[in-house]
Amino acid sequence: MRFCNCGCGRTVSLGRDYIYGHNRRGSRHTDEAKAKISEAKRGNQYGLGYRHTEEGRRKISLGLLGNKNGLGSSASHIGHKPNEETRKKMGIAHKGIKSSLGYKWTKEQRITLGKARLGNKNAFGYKHTEEQRKNKSRAGKKRWSNPEYRDFQVRAIVKAGCITPNKAEKKLSYILRNTIPGIFYYNGDFRLGISIGGKIPDFVNMNSKKQVVELFGDYWHRGQDPRNLIEYYAKYHYDCLVIWEHELENRESVKKDILSFVRSWNE
Repeated sequence: MRFCNCGCGRTVSLGRDYIYGHNRRGSRHTDEAKAKISEAKRGNQYGLGYRHTEEGRRKISLGLLGNKNGLGSSASHIGHKPNEETRKKMGIAHKGIKSSLGYKWTKEQRITLGKARLGNKNAFGYKHTEEQRKNKSRAGKKRWSNPEYRDFQVRAIVKAGCITPNKAEKKLSYILRNTIPGIFYYNGDFRLGISIGGKIPDFVNMNSKKQVVELFGDYWHRGQDPRNLIEYYAKYHYDCLVIWEHELENRESVKKDILSFVRSWNE
């Protein structure tokens, strides 16, 4: 398995050093190149910053008038107002629908619903017995002890949370790449599929050494003792280096800590 040389942690196909476009990360266009790009985009009505003429804006406005699928349409519920006839038809169509907003259940209906939900374990307010709670707990622990199930759930949680490297993690990733290139790769969004004892380390040593680097945010990890996390990883035979967010301001000091951490494994 080969990883992209930019340090993003993603795998590359055989014979490649970078994922397409990643070889230009961090590079900047020259003034001459920027001038050429600007000249090429001049007059492009789809380009950012292009301004339509007065006539162009008038034509666009006329084109959208009465268009229910355009800006201000009923589909987006912004600006579009149904006429009187349409509102009457909507009112008649919604009359008697129990799921409609404003529908009032009769007393008899409420009693019937209440009886139907008695004993329903999925109903709001139902309280499980002590034995049921223990059974659910045992079943949950058994499922999570399966590595395949755990990895699937972790991936789903990370994907739903749209977790991506934040500014501090990107800064630390840059320091790691420049201090010891090709060793530590980002895994905070589970892109490498590595979890240790149910925890997802931020950076993992992919050079056959059991080492991880964790970044502690000054706000989110305030009051926490890094030693607890270091001891936790030690149970799984992993060495852990914890770096605080404010320490990133002193780049040279962080580099020394990283180099000392990597050398400690060899010793």
